[in-house]
Amino acid sequence: MHRFRFKSVLRHRENIEKNRMHEISKLQASLAEEERVLSFTVLQIKDILEHIGKEANEGIRSNEVSMYRTFVESARASMRVQEEKILAVQELIEKKRRQLIHASKEKKVIENLKRKKMESAALELKKKEQKIMDDIVQNYLAI
Repeated sequence: MHRFRFKSVLRHRENIEKNRMHEISKLQASLAEEERVLSFTVLQIKDILEHIGKEANEGIRSNEVSMYRTFVESARASMRVQEEKILAVQELIEKKRRQLIHASKEKKVIENLKRKKMESAALELKKKEQKIMDDIVQNYLAI
C-alpha cells in the first residue's frame, strides 16, 4: 500500500482551518456581547428621555435638567464608542472569514492530491492483479 507523503501537511492545514473557525466563533460571541451592551445603552437613553418628558410636564428643576443632560450626553458618547467597537469586531470577523476561506482552499488542494494518489494506487494495484491473473491463465494454458 502506498503511503501519503503529505499527511502531516494535511493535518497541519486541517488544524489551521479549525483554529480559524474557533477564532470566528469567539469573535461572533464577542460581537453579540458588544451588540447587547449597545442595546442596553440605547434602552437607557430611551428610558431617561421618556422620564424627562414626563418630568417636563410636571415641572422640572434646572439642576435636574443639567443632571439628565449630562447623563444623556455620556450615554450617547458610550453608544458611539460601542458602535465603533462593533464595527471593529465585524471587520475582524470578515478578515478571519477570508483567512478561513484561504485555509479551506489550501486544505482542499492537499485533500485532492491525496484522493488522486489513492486513485492512482488503486489503479496500479488493479493492473498488478490483472497481470498476475493473466500470468496464471497463460501458465495454465501452457500446461
